[in-house]
Amino acid sequence: MPEQDTRKSLGSVGLPGRAHTIKMKDLSGGQKARVALSDLIARQPDVLILDEPTNNLDI
Repeated sequence: MPEQDTRKSLGSVGLPGRAHTIKMKDLSGGQKARVALSDLIARQPDVLILDEPTNNLDI
């Protein structure tokens, strides 16, 4: 995925544009969940079932 698309995808789940430069070990639990959600959305699934989707999202 091109860097610009990655930044857009991460931004769509509420992460800052520079989030793609931060190591996973340095992210909070909520930020890690947002990265995972961004990855799932980028795959464009037909159906996405989430159990407690806001758990650990730091909101």
